[in-house]
Amino acid sequence: MEQKFQKQQNISQVVRQLGQVYGEVLAGRRNPEQLSKWLDEKTYLQVASEHAMFQRMRLNSKGPDEIGSFEVRKSAIFPCKRNSLEAVVLLQNGKSVRAVSLRMDYIPQRWRISYIELI
Repeated sequence: MEQKFQKQQNISQVVRQLGQVYGEVLAGRRNPEQLSKWLDEKTYLQVASEHAMFQRMRLNSKGPDEIGSFEVRKSAIFPCKRNSLEAVVLLQNGKSVRAVSLRMDYIPQRWRISYIELI
């Protein structure tokens, strides 16, 4: 029982960190490559495309270039079918709160993100 609780705590911490990194990738503070080992190929291409789109939007806007840091406010994990889970991570940046939704599948010896989206 204790071992199961420890595994849940570990994956919960990983989910929180991945949500924060994803938010920082979209904010331009990190490169998409920092998530590459966690993403399947299709999801990596999606994240890289979103990163580029947000970079173009920032270059074209006349708003501030400085982007504050993200803080994880809350996260929740929802087990689904065997060897997969879905999670939501709430991120706060200044006065705004955004949610990251993701799906992770357990493949031999590791977790892989097969879906991720900023809501």
